[in-house]
Amino acid sequence: MGFQHSIQNQYSKFLIQNKMNFTENLLASAYRYYSRKKRIDAFFQAKLLLVIIQSLFLLLFLFLINEVFKLNIFNFLFSYKWLMLIFYAILFIGNFAYYSNDKIKTIVNEFEMKNKNEIRLWRFITILCTILPLILFFLFLKILHPV
Repeated sequence: MGFQHSIQNQYSKFLIQNKMNFTENLLASAYRYYSRKKRIDAFFQAKLLLVIIQSLFLLLFLFLINEVFKLNIFNFLFSYKWLMLIFYAILFIGNFAYYSNDKIKTIVNEFEMKNKNEIRLWRFITILCTILPLILFFLFLKILHPV
């Protein structure tokens, strides 16, 4: 009885660990980092970091589409700045509405069930996802449009 119960616990723990998606892991990792800081709202900072990461990847994606298909996406977007503001307002409000504080607590509880190495890996991935799109964007810009 005890052995079978142990296997069921391990299996349910495995399902919980692999149930989280990429953005939830990023959010939980950011929350864990900001929760250690005093006088900082960890919920707000984690959500904000997720919006920033999504925005950076969107910027990189638009740049690649612009270069591959030779479209003038950025000229269009700069001509209609209000479209960008509306889009980012929807992205911001959507993320903040979807990831309520209770949902983040649930995600973080599931995240903390992972082993220490996996938590460290997600911390590294979160940092990398913040920096990598900027590096790639400026690298592509320098290569494709040298000054």
